[in-house]
Amino acid sequence: MTRHLVISDAAACPPEEGQTQACQQWEGPFTSYEPLQSDYVPPIVRPFHMLLTVPENLAWDEHCHLGRSIFDQLRAFGFPDPTPEDVRSYPYLAARIVLAIFRTRIPEYHVRWEFVDIDHLIVLVKKSEILREYLADAVEIETFALMRRLAFWFDEGPPLDR
Repeated sequence: MTRHLVISDAAACPPEEGQTQACQQWEGPFTSYEPLQSDYVPPIVRPFHMLLTVPENLAWDEHCHLGRSIFDQLRAFGFPDPTPEDVRSYPYLAARIVLAIFRTRIPEYHVRWEFVDIDHLIVLVKKSEILREYLADAVEIETFALMRRLAFWFDEGPPLDR
């Protein structure tokens, strides 16, 4: 099984005259990613899921440091600093942000296996407008403290409806 990166005609930057070289150089990572076809049915993320969090003992400066490391991880994958609109528009980018958040997760909790698969995350963020909005808000304010603590990510969290 191989995964294919499909290059779309839609650029990450507007196709304007005099488009900057920097903008053209970052066009690649935002191209569409075609996940493998599967029977995966993502859970339904409801507004109350965005309120249920797991307890943690991190200081605010630790959350800020971890937030910066998420942006560093994205840069390592070839993404520029994302904008909220990028997160809303590109499910592959949103899924990469979620994976980066998981790398800074609270160690006492275990991420559900279904959420460590990039293909599953892409399907999840495509189908969940509320999740995309919360991710976009986190990118805008440059902190992922809430996203890191959402209980539904973890085995120890609430049961999820399909």
